[in-house]
Amino acid sequence: MTPGRAASLAGDSVRARWPFVGRHVEVEGIVSSLDDLDVLGVVIHGAPGVGKSRLAEEVLAIAEAQDRWCVRAVASDRTRQVPLGAVAHLLPARILLDRSDPLTLFPKVAETVKARGKGRRVLLLIDDIHLLDSTTATLVGQLLDARLNFLVGTVRSGESVANNVAALWRDDRIIRVDLGDFSRDELDGLLQTALGGPIATDAVDSIWAVSQGNPLYTRELVLAGIDGGQLRQERGVWRLEGPLVASARLADAVAARLDVLDSETRAVIDKVALWEPVGLTMLESVVGAGAVEHLERAGLVRIRSDVRRQPVTLAHPVYGEIVRAAVPATTRRRLLLDRTDWIEEHGARRRDDVVTIAGAYLDATGSADPELLMSAAWFARHNDDHVQVERLARAAASHGTTPECGLLLGEALHELARYDEAGEVLAAALQSIGSDERLFAPLVEMHVRNLMWGLHHPDHALSVLHDMRARARDENTSNELVAEEGMVLSYSGRPLEALDVLGALTDDVHPRAWVIAAIAAEPALIATGQFSSAIEVGNDAYDDHTRLGEHIAMARPHVHLSFKVDALAYLGRFDESSALALECYAAIPRDAPANAALWFVTRLGRNAMVVGQLETARRWLVEGVARCERRDVGPRRVVLSLLAACAAWIGDVDVATAAVDELERLEPFAYLPGEQVLGPAWTAAATGSLPRARALLLNGARALEDSGHRTMEAWLLHDAYRLGHRGTSERLAELAELCEGELVPAWAVHAAALDSDRAADLVDATDRFERIGTLLLAAEAATEATHALQRERDQRAAAAMRARAAALIDACESPRTPALVTSEAPVPLTAREREICTLAAAGVSSPEIAEKLYLSVRTVNNHLQRAYTKLGVTKRRELATALASSASSSQRPGV
Repeated sequence: MTPGRAASLAGDSVRARWPFVGRHVEVEGIVSSLDDLDVLGVVIHGAPGVGKSRLAEEVLAIAEAQDRWCVRAVASDRTRQVPLGAVAHLLPARILLDRSDPLTLFPKVAETVKARGKGRRVLLLIDDIHLLDSTTATLVGQLLDARLNFLVGTVRSGESVANNVAALWRDDRIIRVDLGDFSRDELDGLLQTALGGPIATDAVDSIWAVSQGNPLYTRELVLAGIDGGQLRQERGVWRLEGPLVASARLADAVAARLDVLDSETRAVIDKVALWEPVGLTMLESVVGAGAVEHLERAGLVRIRSDVRRQPVTLAHPVYGEIVRAAVPATTRRRLLLDRTDWIEEHGARRRDDVVTIAGAYLDATGSADPELLMSAAWFARHNDDHVQVERLARAAASHGTTPECGLLLGEALHELARYDEAGEVLAAALQSIGSDERLFAPLVEMHVRNLMWGLHHPDHALSVLHDMRARARDENTSNELVAEEGMVLSYSGRPLEALDVLGALTDDVHPRAWVIAAIAAEPALIATGQFSSAIEVGNDAYDDHTRLGEHIAMARPHVHLSFKVDALAYLGRFDESSALALECYAAIPRDAPANAALWFVTRLGRNAMVVGQLETARRWLVEGVARCERRDVGPRRVVLSLLAACAAWIGDVDVATAAVDELERLEPFAYLPGEQVLGPAWTAAATGSLPRARALLLNGARALEDSGHRTMEAWLLHDAYRLGHRGTSERLAELAELCEGELVPAWAVHAAALDSDRAADLVDATDRFERIGTLLLAAEAATEATHALQRERDQRAAAAMRARAAALIDACESPRTPALVTSEAPVPLTAREREICTLAAAGVSSPEIAEKLYLSVRTVNNHLQRAYTKLGVTKRRELATALASSASSSQRPGV
């Protein structure tokens, strides 16, 4: 099937099931008043697209199901010109033919309504009731007063209305319902329901930013996104790739509202669309205060107030997109230059004025003053607008390349994932640096980071650093390059070496060098289990980094918060960790580069995994993969590995296998090596290769021991225990002594309890896991404790622990890990029996099981026969039901 055909089918499916959500309280309130004779009706007020008509139709659908007579009418500018025009289709021909005397109109209509209503009020829906003609409004009011009709009307907010029409809903006996747009959380629920599955958080944010929660705009944006291929389902989660575009229907709806404007008003709308946000003072000086006031009263512009200015924008983001698309190129050029002239005439005092002016000159003439271009490039860099930085810096370079221009352009190309180009630009800038010591260290650091992060050449990066340190002319520059060496070592999987190098720095280093050293030290401290120290260093560095201000070739201050998120999680403080990550994620501007929020997203996913929120974790991790889809190959390996592990824990073998296949096609990445083992190992387990899974984990742990990654070594060892490994809990106990916090000690206690196979120890492990919030691990330990208590013949305690395990599983999201495979049999299965039964239940033959587990076929069959007896089954096809009976009965469905 072609991508276009698939998108069309997906769009058709979403159209068919677009839900009615978020208005059920209003529906229930209206329906409950249908038989209350003191209530004459309800009128629903709201802006275009908020769902007034949809709410009214939902009420009528319920009323029709109650066998009430319901009729519908739609008022418009056209029907307003004809008496009874909106309701003509509802009236008998004899009434329409003889309507010369309005006084006789009501008795005739009342007679018809009584006959059709059969003793109950007739529900009359009038859409856009504010457009009724005077005669119809009078007639409807008379029918309401006579208790013959129950009115359900809709009114568009902000419209001018004749007094006799407005009197219909100003009556105290008419209920007024004001509908607004959906909140961000309500929109999230609407989208998940409409799309039939989870949607990535950044996609929700993008749709929210454009639609502002307007139901109609949301629907049209979503359908256009699906039809255009920007919104598609990947790895079980809906993702948005590229900008949202307005559908033809939405463009028509907005155009219809704007087409009624006169030419002068439309010209003002064009200016606002191209200039927004534009200061109120500037706009009024250009178009006049009266014109701005007229647009505000019509609900077409919005004026906000901040500390120093009053920015004016179009009333809705959708308007801007549609209006700008309709402005001719020559008009666009003229209006942009008009704005530039005004800014220059008034002194160009605002910092962002330089970008506006430089961009307008480039659009209009293709060139601009190089000093202006460089000033604009620096400001664009401050706003993380790397596309604009590249454009402006390239334009400046056309007048002659300078080291400053090379630095800005090289950093922008690196941030845009064009690493080869960045390397060429930065190397050339270094060669031309001359005696400008001010730019020497930043150029070296940017070149080194491009080699390490972009091109994955850490050894080459170290070589360049050592050569450049020999060229350093002062101690500050030398210290910066020492800190940068610690950075390369820390991020290339050598945390102990990094800490040794950084330890040579003195306490009185320049603030920039100290901040770089902190960025290098924090992940190294986390890797070696020194979580509290990492938080302490990070807190100090964040304050110093913020005071330091804007610096080129340096991560932003939020990098320290990402490490704090990591450290809090390893301390076992998952609630604090995830709360901080969410706060930071929400604070990142929507138009920031995709990778700006990457590590917060990844850590939110990993935290959700560990605490058992697996479907939530998958949603975050799919977003993480998307944020580095076409760049950041190294980080993508990390996120893909976590996604594969998460999918394996859910039991989604296809997603896990696909993620690992993609991971293994990527080049190696030295940072976070332990997390890159998790996905392949758990996917092997999910596909029935438990010995291979354990081998991957144990080999990975040994490699981490050599490099000093104590935290992830402990994680991998404990995961091997979760998959049946036994006998090395002493090493986990050693790591628990070296690593701070409660998480690693809890892993160590659990491993020791599995080695001892004592129920009391497993209960202790369950308590520890539950106390720190790792509910999936607590559920596994509780299941294992249940088995141990059965073996110890303590059936009462086993029954209580089984109930506790079920409650813990129920608190998670769709877990399907091997340790949760259990049964209700009086005699529990051994670990080997569960392992073999799991494979057999998946359809693996005895010879294949023997090959996977390095056993003889005879041994496999003997284990199966003993398991059959314990489970009370006689055939392989009964195994899956028997194995899952306990766990699945308590698990809730996924999100």
